[in-house]
Amino acid sequence: MSIERVYGIVLWRDAADGSAVIWCDDQAELAFLDGAREGGSCKRTGVALASGDLILFALHEEGDVRRARAAELVNRDGMPRLVEMLKLEAAALTHGVEPAGGLAQPGAAGRPRLV
Repeated sequence: MSIERVYGIVLWRDAADGSAVIWCDDQAELAFLDGAREGGSCKRTGVALASGDLILFALHEEGDVRRARAAELVNRDGMPRLVEMLKLEAAALTHGVEPAGGLAQPGAAGRPRLV
């Protein structure tokens, strides 16, 4: 179990427990931040994470799950439209249409990846 520092964008955050799903800059599987374990906020600032935030975090694998720990806010709302753009690109790919923005292309198992 190696631990590395990775940048990512928060795609979704559960306001109730602070859990988050993160798109990682290594283009591999998404990472999961356990809100109960991590407190759902950045370690240094205590700022609650939000969708679109650019963060730096420690990434490690527990079984088949990539876990994010010790998240640090790099840029609040760094990619505010990322989730919306991904949905549009995925819909285009699903319907066999050339993606408009060139943001995503099919990756492993049909998952979108940045180009």
